[in-house]
Amino acid sequence: MLNYLLITLLLAAALAAAVSLADSVLRFRHAWKAAQRKLAHVRTVPLGVSAGAVVMLRPVAPVSRSLGAEALAAAA
Repeated sequence: MLNYLLITLLLAAALAAAVSLADSVLRFRHAWKAAQRKLAHVRTVPLGVSAGAVVMLRPVAPVSRSLGAEALAAAA
């Protein structure tokens, strides 16, 4: 008789765990789809000119003279 009670208790715990896991999977799926919708909206919004601008540095002429050790020591 005690065995039947333990088996019933174990099955009830397993059923509760399965229901909880299924609920978690459904909540995760819902959150994932909502996040995908938000990201899809963000990806389709056109960028403005300033938002997509890349800063370009002016080309600099190469240094024709080498820096002396004194200049490097003074800079440090």
